[in-house]
Amino acid sequence: MGLFTRNKSNKKPIIKQILELIPNSILQSSIAKHKSDKFCSKYKTYDQLVSQIPDS
Repeated sequence: MGLFTRNKSNKKPIIKQILELIPNSILQSSIAKHKSDKFCSKYKTYDQLVSQIPDS
């Protein structure tokens, strides 16, 4: 089980739980590699990621 453990009494929204599974280092290295935030002032890559995750 190791990396992915499930806690049934978790009070966090499901979207927050999904986002916590994505390591910040992977996201930051991908942003730096592709320079996806280069010309952004407000709507950053992380915000785009959050908006693309469906709310169920």
